[in-house]
Amino acid sequence: MAGNRSLLCSVGCSSDRSCWIGWQWAHPLRLGVSKQHKKHVLIVNQNALDLFSCCFLIITFAVQLRDIQFVGAAGYWLCITLISGIFVWWGIVGFVVNLAIITVHRYLKVVHYAWSKKRMRPWMTNTAVAFAWLVGIVANTPYMLRTSGVIDGRHLDSLQKQRG
Repeated sequence: MAGNRSLLCSVGCSSDRSCWIGWQWAHPLRLGVSKQHKKHVLIVNQNALDLFSCCFLIITFAVQLRDIQFVGAAGYWLCITLISGIFVWWGIVGFVVNLAIITVHRYLKVVHYAWSKKRMRPWMTNTAVAFAWLVGIVANTPYMLRTSGVIDGRHLDSLQKQRG
């Protein structure tokens, strides 16, 4: 049954700057083929947030493995965005918020079936998707901008700034 499976790749980096790659055979997500992605918008959004976080986690660690001098405005923004992991945290916080939204959505569908059939509209689900992304962005951006910075060409987070 190899035709019904796809090859998944996982990449990781450890604190001693060594990297590993893992391969695994898995069954693919069949939402696109069966048109179920139109019914399960929140589940597709959960997968999108997870994929977003994972991709930027790989990019963040790949950039951190390089010894980069952060010079000028471009160096500052590279430090703030990629080195600090702001994109990863956008996805993680959005993932948690979306999971809470899915929980409330399923609760309403099961416990208050008649009410949800009568009052739940597709625009509410689409607004919830946008809300999950926005909470991730709005909750983390001010914190990362305030606590990350560049001093003498090196990226410093809040703990390194406090130590001097």
